[in-house]
Parts: sequence; structure tokens; C-alpha cells
Amino acid sequence: MYPSLYLLFAEVRKTSTVALSGEAAAEVFGGYRWFHSPEAVNAATFPWLRGRDSVPSMWSESVKKELCLSEYVADFYTHAIDATPLLPGQTGHEKRMREICFLGLTHWLPILLDRKDRLSMAVGHEDIRRT
Repeated sequence: MYPSLYLLFAEVRKTSTVALSGEAAAEVFGGYRWFHSPEAVNAATFPWLRGRDSVPSMWSESVKKELCLSEYVADFYTHAIDATPLLPGQTGHEKRMREICFLGLTHWLPILLDRKDRLSMAVGHEDIRRT
């Protein structure tokens, strides 16, 4: 599914068994486009899903409808936003940016780290994370 990352780890593994990673930097320092796009910032969904169908297109419309995946994503997003720790007095843009950072760290980053761990281990490479 991610052949370029797999091939990178395979190549690194030829000379090293351990590597230091910079994963989480984009989530911590606002390195993704969605941190700076007003459309993504103001979207009522996970910023990385804005403008995309959150339900896989390979599924038939009847399956999508029966599983209610769009409703699930909306509900999951609402719960994620409700779990965002806020500082007293935070409102407006500052509050929203805290929500987006929280979503990135708690819902996007774990997907990236899991993918990276699985692909690096597939070639016998051990990743050291500094997060």
C-alpha cells in the first residue's frame, strides 16, 4: 500500500538497523497544509478529510448507506472535538487551532506511526521515535 516507504526502509536497512525519525514535527509545529488553509480550519470535520469522501469509494452506495459511515465519522469528530483540552478563556481562532493540533496528535499521528512501524519492521529495521 505504501511501496515508497517500504523501499526506503529496505534501503536504509542495508547499512543500519536503527534510525532516528522526525515523525510528529508537522503535527507539533503546524507543518501540514490544513493548519494554514481557512477551508480546512473552518471545516466541521477532521482537517485531513476536508474535500474528500471519508468513505472508501470502492464500496457500493448500498453498503455505505447501510453502514452509516458518514454519520459515524461526524459523530467520531464531535467526540474528538469535545475531548480537546482547552485553556481558560480560549475562543475563536486560538481555540480552533488548539482543536486542530489536538486532532493531529491524537487521531492523525497514531496512523502515521503505526504505518511507519509496520513497514520498518517488515524489513527488519527498528525505528527510534523522539516525540
